[in-house]
Amino acid sequence: MRRFLSLVLSVVFVLPAAAQRPAGWIDFFGYYQDVGNNFGDWAGGGARLQLPLGARTVWYLEGRTQEAFNDQGTYGSLGTRVTLDSDWYVTGAIGGGSGTFFFPDLRADATISRALLSSRRVILTGGVTYVDAKQGFEDVAVTGSAAVYFGRTVIEAGGRWNWSSPGKILSRRGFASITTGHDGGSWFTIRAGAGKEGYQLTGASATLRQFSSYEGGITWRQWLGPRIGILLGGEVYDNPFYTRAGGTFGLFTSW
Repeated sequence: MRRFLSLVLSVVFVLPAAAQRPAGWIDFFGYYQDVGNNFGDWAGGGARLQLPLGARTVWYLEGRTQEAFNDQGTYGSLGTRVTLDSDWYVTGAIGGGSGTFFFPDLRADATISRALLSSRRVILTGGVTYVDAKQGFEDVAVTGSAAVYFGRTVIEAGGRWNWSSPGKILSRRGFASITTGHDGGSWFTIRAGAGKEGYQLTGASATLRQFSSYEGGITWRQWLGPRIGILLGGEVYDNPFYTRAGGTFGLFTSW
């Protein structure tokens, strides 16, 4: 299963129900990743919006265009986070893309989260994902994670159980991350993940199946003034067939 949205979803939905009302912002970003063994480098760019509406609802909108494994396409997604009360919140997202094989025709995600303890510093989250990929492939996944808040620092760990079709292939992945910072200053995230993948579409004649992979990344969001800032990121991914590594640069405005 591809992970092109996994980092995005984990970042935009990290705030707990007990957190203060998040800032609104618009990101404009571009990225390039070198891919080994002649699989075809990744390059692209796009925009991402976080829009709070009232005290309980935040909307997320993203659009990007990308070349990956020599396949060109565009992807768009719409997501929301709704605070139900001081202990519970839910998220949902839906998206789809064009191209020959890389972007899925449809991806849908939903989660529910519960804040624990009187301080609400511990957040447990469970979720489901459905991916209708190109060329007759699809995924159904369940996810679980726990996040612990220490002031302005969040430590999170979780896992994904994924069933890929055709073949109903079960694969499992785990991840851990640490995020620290605050709006108006800077946010810094380090993330790592590892596990199995059921398949990965890399071309009409090069579908990778049932293998292990590892990934790591760093993201930095830095305000340069009251309303503007920069985004910097780096990512490394490795499997038995190729290694992918590169970076992201962006600008944002917040309010």
